[in-house]
Amino acid sequence: MANIKMNNPELETQNSKLRTDNSFHESRDSAMDKRLPKRSFFQKYKYYLLAGAAFVAFLVFVIVSVSGGRKLRVDDEKS
Repeated sequence: MANIKMNNPELETQNSKLRTDNSFHESRDSAMDKRLPKRSFFQKYKYYLLAGAAFVAFLVFVIVSVSGGRKLRVDDEKS
């Protein structure tokens, strides 16, 4: 029985077809890869830049509101 399997050319061709269909071959398979366009700096880091700008705006707001540069002066005699 084992001798029949080894000498049967049909089984050998089926096995070789299975091996080549399931294997990755770089020259055959990578030719169909689609080349993606390069992304710009802003497209790569837009969320980081927006978060940084929002944080800087928040810091400026806090510094201006805490600094106490403006005071409301009310005359005590008029009230």
